[in-house]
Amino acid sequence: MADDPGGTEKPKLPGDEDIAARFERIRDQLKRLDLPELPEDEIERIQKQATGPKFAQDDVESKLTELESRAQHAKGQFQTAINRPSPKSLDESNRSSRGLAFGMMIAYMIMGLPMAGVGIGALIDWRLGTVMGKGIGVLAGAVLGVTMAIRVINENANKPS
Repeated sequence: MADDPGGTEKPKLPGDEDIAARFERIRDQLKRLDLPELPEDEIERIQKQATGPKFAQDDVESKLTELESRAQHAKGQFQTAINRPSPKSLDESNRSSRGLAFGMMIAYMIMGLPMAGVGIGALIDWRLGTVMGKGIGVLAGAVLGVTMAIRVINENANKPS
């Protein structure tokens, strides 16, 4: 086994001569024990039971392959069942995602509307040649952003979860 790199050496089965020699040794040992003789029909019955059914190598291989595939299928179903999230965790995840989306919407209102006001004020300043447009645009955007954020928060507070 040491010279087998994969460690997959199969044990050798004894040959017919080896088995016959073993039976002869056992018979010799039994003759020395002075046991009563069995009737011939009892000997034949025991021999028939000892032989048992013979299996073809291909039949054993196909059954083993079928068993392995069924085991893999069962293992896959088990892993799927383990990895499936529970309804409670899905509900918590959905609630958390909605909260995150709501918070980002409020943040974009408070930050985005003043930025839009700066852009509109810059266009007015460029077109009219003034310098007050950006400041007025930022102020108007900030007021509008905070007002819209408060309004959306109040509307969301009145909704059932």
